[in-house]
Amino acid sequence: MKIYFHGRYNMKNCRLLHGLIVIMFSIVVARTVVSAQNTFRIGITDFPPYTYKLQDGTMTGLATKIVQEVLRGMQVETFVIEEYPWARALKMLTNGKLHGLYTIGKTDERAELYYYPDEPLLMTKWIFFIRQENVGKLTFTRLEDLKGHLIGVMRAYKYTPEFWDFVKKEQNYIESAYEEIMFKNLANDRLEYVLCDYAVGIAMIKRLGLENVIVPLAEHPLDESPVYIAFSKKVVALDFVVRFSQELKVLKMRPIYQTIQQEYIGK
Repeated sequence: MKIYFHGRYNMKNCRLLHGLIVIMFSIVVARTVVSAQNTFRIGITDFPPYTYKLQDGTMTGLATKIVQEVLRGMQVETFVIEEYPWARALKMLTNGKLHGLYTIGKTDERAELYYYPDEPLLMTKWIFFIRQENVGKLTFTRLEDLKGHLIGVMRAYKYTPEFWDFVKKEQNYIESAYEEIMFKNLANDRLEYVLCDYAVGIAMIKRLGLENVIVPLAEHPLDESPVYIAFSKKVVALDFVVRFSQELKVLKMRPIYQTIQQEYIGK
């Protein structure tokens, strides 16, 4: 086929038109791909009571319920929450194969890769747990209270530098790979304190049926830190993240936010 411009055959213009056709076709294909991927994909890892899967495959948990309420408030109708190992989920978020990932802490390095809302999903508290029989005997208001007592901690957890400096100097800690092991050892009088996230600890106590054996020292947490949902910069626009943060602030002022917390941690 010959293309004529102003009555003359022009190979340059022919190539130009061909290029425009290719570009237009590419745009159509790209739009088709985007429309096929409209489902907002969010990743989690198994971390009760914040995120976990029920026997029927339904995703639930304290953080999950909060995220679901915010997205509904934003009228995001099509979204899925999928469980992955943590390292894989982070890689997928970085590559844009996930739109969002929670529960995640904020670091300078991660802030270069992901968008974070100004508003965290919730605050986590790192507190000590003791046996019921030691209430009034053991306490925690300062690190010196731990001196001479055996403490259960999770292997490779950061906690705070001051805490690690103290227990390494005192040599009064035992590391575990699983929270369940720590709480069983506490119940069996092999430990005097266990350091754990408040909500995780409460959930573990209920799961093990130790509500009358182990209690939290919740008034004086060792540390408090925010937990976020992070969004991939590759596939999520910044204005969406801003709107998520605004909707989350609104949710926190509604009674349902407290109801969700009470459902999972009773507080």
